[in-house]
Amino acid sequence: MRSLAATALVLALVTPAAAQPAAKPVAPPPSFQIKGIHAFLYFHRTGGFGDRDLTDGQTALWNTIIGEGDAGMPSTTMLVKVELGGPTFANQDGKVVVVAKAGKRTLAKQTFAIGDYFEEGGQAITLPMLVTGVGCDEVTVTATLSGKGKKGAATAKVPFACGE
Repeated sequence: MRSLAATALVLALVTPAAAQPAAKPVAPPPSFQIKGIHAFLYFHRTGGFGDRDLTDGQTALWNTIIGEGDAGMPSTTMLVKVELGGPTFANQDGKVVVVAKAGKRTLAKQTFAIGDYFEEGGQAITLPMLVTGVGCDEVTVTATLSGKGKKGAATAKVPFACGE
């Protein structure tokens, strides 16, 4: 009887641990990431920028070259802002390459050295790029992050279109 009670006690102690699924290791979040890509019309008449994010799919971008759609005035240029997040931007290596394409045609390509954007206290920086020759074709903007401990990419589309 004693051995039966001892066996039951051992089983009671061991069974709950064995019944629990093994904890899966959780990968730490990346220390640097591309948090977003945004685009805004540039108006050559005023020298100002629109306040509507062209990547949100809510802006009518029909015939913007002549000021139609939600543009309000002619525009053939946009400002792209790439938001980069990280723990600190003090003395960092790595780079972000931003490319804007209309179909197979490259409209703009720029490489940003992260170390050129020193920011000790913040956890995000914004990288700017002007893209000219926009207005009638959908534009795809891709940002690619690389460097030691820094990998990632993001893509956004700006649905320009023209017609009668």
